[in-house]
Amino acid sequence: MTDRPSGEFRLETLLRLAARREEQAAQHLVKLEQAHRRLERQLDALRLLHAEALREGRDTLAAGSASAAWLLQADQYAEALQRRLADQTARVAASKERLDEARAQLLNVSQERRMLEKLKEQQLQRWRAEQDRIEAAELAELGATRFLRRRAEEAATIR
Repeated sequence: MTDRPSGEFRLETLLRLAARREEQAAQHLVKLEQAHRRLERQLDALRLLHAEALREGRDTLAAGSASAAWLLQADQYAEALQRRLADQTARVAASKERLDEARAQLLNVSQERRMLEKLKEQQLQRWRAEQDRIEAAELAELGATRFLRRRAEEAATIR
């Protein structure tokens, strides 16, 4: 019986490639998650800024100290913040879609790698079973040879 399979796993190159693709997909996912968290923090900051601007506007109006110029400027600022919020919300949504796609890609390449590893294990099991069969046949042949040799020796001593 030889120490290891006579040939390397036939799909070893594909298995290594699948493992590398899985690693790259995982790294890509990490980068996308970091970017997504950054976009969400920016959105949260814009929401806080918008709420603060609204609160300041209400306070100024309640105090009765708002001039026409201040009201115009506050209105323009609120509109600009609304546009920025809408843009940032769209960026976060697009980032979420990219994240979902990257997760699905990682799942696919992980499944591919696991399938190849399973095939490799099955090939190794078949090789081991074949080696066991060969060893059993060799032992059986050796036993038969010894038996025949003893019978021949016994027959020679009887004569």
